Amino acid sequence: MLTIAQARSGEDIAALRSLVREFTTWAISLDPGSESAPTFRNLEQEIATLPGSYAAPTGAFLLARIDGAPVGCVAFRDLGPGTVEVKRMYVRPDARGHRIGEALVAALLTEARQRGKARVVLDSFHTMTSAHRIYRAAGFRDVAAPDDFPDHLKPKVVFMEMDLT
Repeated sequence: MLTIAQARSGEDIAALRSLVREFTTWAISLDPGSESAPTFRNLEQEIATLPGSYAAPTGAFLLARIDGAPVGCVAFRDLGPGTVEVKRMYVRPDARGHRIGEALVAALLTEARQRGKARVVLDSFHTMTSAHRIYRAAGFRDVAAPDDFPDHLKPKVVFMEMDLT
């Protein structure tokens, strides 16, 4: 049975640390050289201090489990008035194909709406096409890269947003 809940316990945080490390290794394997991308800056500090900027009430880090075993995660962090940024969506390879990604995104959007957020933004490597399909099916739309994003990385990243109002 699939459950999705805010990570709270020490066991939950340990599972998130493992999942984020797996996600990072997997993401970099899809695009060697991408370890310099902004999403990986200060990653070890982020992992060591989880939930960090993803802690309630301004953030969320959701953990998916099947029959109690951690299989995936997704997070958001506050970017300012009414806006949150989706981060670290990952489903373990052996758990893919069961619509866990869709369930994680739906749970994340529900959490954002319950907290009164008006807008959700994200960026994703161009190689993560399955994630892009999930985001678009949930209602996200492609947008231009932010002006402050490194120009040399813009062709490798898909930017999306969703209006929750």
